Amino acid sequence: MNTTIKCIDELVKLLPEYTDFNKQRVAEVLEIYQKKMQGEISHLLQSNHKMGLAMDKFDRKSKIAEIKKYVELEQDQEKGINYRMNSAGYGVF
Repeated sequence: MNTTIKCIDELVKLLPEYTDFNKQRVAEVLEIYQKKMQGEISHLLQSNHKMGLAMDKFDRKSKIAEIKKYVELEQDQEKGINYRMNSAGYGVF
């Protein structure tokens, strides 16, 4: 959901002025927006999907791997922040 909210900012930038706001122009803008955003967020959506699948299969081996990953992330502040921002859906752009 946060990814979608963040992407709205990009859509607003592309929307036509009210004087040029018509069905055809809006359809054109939406097509441009879709192409732009697909390339920008596909990696994030794939990553989030992978994390979701991992949570569904949270066995002992996965648990140990997660703990190790979090320990490593705590040792590198920038990686830790990036991981949390991506996990929350704010890692676009």
